[in-house]
Amino acid sequence: MLVINKKGDWEGGKSFFTLLIGLIMGAFGIIPLLKNLNVIAFDLPFTLTGIVLSILLTIGGIWLFISGCMEIAGTSTEAIGYISLIIALLVIFVGAVPLLNTLGLISFTMPSILLAMPSNILLTLAGIFLILDSFLF
Repeated sequence: MLVINKKGDWEGGKSFFTLLIGLIMGAFGIIPLLKNLNVIAFDLPFTLTGIVLSILLTIGGIWLFISGCMEIAGTSTEAIGYISLIIALLVIFVGAVPLLNTLGLISFTMPSILLAMPSNILLTLAGIFLILDSFLF
């Protein structure tokens, strides 16, 4: 049962949208990561690469940054908020640099070594912290 306060916010969680983005980012990070480490045998039917991965990282990082700021300002769990901000800045940087390079706005790009396994790790961490932030208010 959903309980909604006078402002229209959900009680007990920031939003369903934060949880949804966290689950999507976590799944797109953890499944390829476990596949690369030979922990699981299956893989996603498609993998996120190139501009789609950059867009997901950038949007998810921005949302994690906003969520982390709200976490610091609104509750007593400031440590999770500060960690969320650090992870968000890393995710935004790794996502935005290739995106801005593709659009021709900057002349440098990320080395390819930073776009494979570290992107999956960052997606997983961002997903975990978005899921945590969705329940902490």
